[in-house]
Amino acid sequence: MIASRSLTPLYQYSRAKRFGLTFLVCLGATVVAEILHGRVDSANLVMIYLLAVLLVAAKLGRDAAIVAVVMCVGAFDFLYVPPRFSFVVTNFQYTITLVVMLVTAVVIAQLATGLREHARDAEQREANTRALYELTRKLAGTLTWDTAQTHVTVFLEGQLKLRSQLLRVEASGELEETPASALIMIDRHLAEVALKSREIVRNDKGRGTGYATVYLPLWAESATFGVLALRLGEHPQE
Repeated sequence: MIASRSLTPLYQYSRAKRFGLTFLVCLGATVVAEILHGRVDSANLVMIYLLAVLLVAAKLGRDAAIVAVVMCVGAFDFLYVPPRFSFVVTNFQYTITLVVMLVTAVVIAQLATGLREHARDAEQREANTRALYELTRKLAGTLTWDTAQTHVTVFLEGQLKLRSQLLRVEASGELEETPASALIMIDRHLAEVALKSREIVRNDKGRGTGYATVYLPLWAESATFGVLALRLGEHPQE
């Protein structure tokens, strides 16, 4: 079976590519406006440029939308505001038109990019929920601590970009020694504090050092099973 290739969203393109696409969209709007110039009122030409700004904001991101605002307002001023082919505005009526166009374009850009970001966040929350359900299903059928460690590590790194390490409580009531294969370094003292206090322990000084920055006790009413160590604020480099 041939695997389908997912297309990269336009807003994830490099800045140079997004600005290049922005220029092409504004150029396309100008071509359409030039075709319609003399046949429709200037206010309708403004709508064409605002539509271009909306398209850029929805697909290419906030910075590209601001570039589109500057390009579109500049193009309309230069090409269609008397005197043509000049940025000088002699008629106060057109000054008002340009100011209103600029404000409207900025508002459209902000609203469109905000809606896109909210939609992306909702998609990410849905993906995290599905992954959490899958993790719960796998843990329910887990028979060994090592298998549980694997499932938790894959989930946290895949969904939240976090490195983690599970430390179980041995029969003696003490935490096991940190495995040689651990992906992060563990502060034994802080892990023991989390274990005995049954409270979350933070280690903000550990940021950037390779040590875990948060220690979460895993416990029920009858017993404490272990500690989950997390390294926050750093993306995996390997």
